Amino acid sequence: MAGTASSPETDGNGGILYVAKTTAYRTAGLRPGNAPAISGVNVIKDGVWGNQTGVLGYVANSNTQHSQPDGTASAVGTYGIGACSVSNCSATWGGVIAYYDTTGSANPKNPQYGLEIDNYAHGTDGNNVRVGLLVNAGRPDGAGAPNVVTSGLLMSAMSGDVLSAT
Repeated sequence: MAGTASSPETDGNGGILYVAKTTAYRTAGLRPGNAPAISGVNVIKDGVWGNQTGVLGYVANSNTQHSQPDGTASAVGTYGIGACSVSNCSATWGGVIAYYDTTGSANPKNPQYGLEIDNYAHGTDGNNVRVGLLVNAGRPDGAGAPNVVTSGLLMSAMSGDVLSAT
């Protein structure tokens, strides 16, 4: 799908594609526990060159904010939100990036990353605004009791597995 939104009201924010899905009790999924609103799959066969992507989010930002107060506009390539809407809701993630190596290969020769964070830039950073990873805690609406976060960054391994943090 390529093009522009037919009207600013397409998804309420001018989005080209808007998918709204309500999953009710006992709704069957593709796999047990997995009923996505959008699913992107790219099966890569041998002999393919270049980067292959299942889902790609890309933003080319040319907004210099001349007509807006500083910091009121931004551009995000990929954005995931998980919202807990009731007390004691089940486990909820804003985003999950998982890599599975099911080959059983010992000592693979090519990199296999669960998550890579890149921040490429030219020039100096006297304002300290280029950040590779930001972990932020706050209140989504600015109201209510102060937010308390148990771990800003948590690294763990399953029982019997080894986590090597270098």
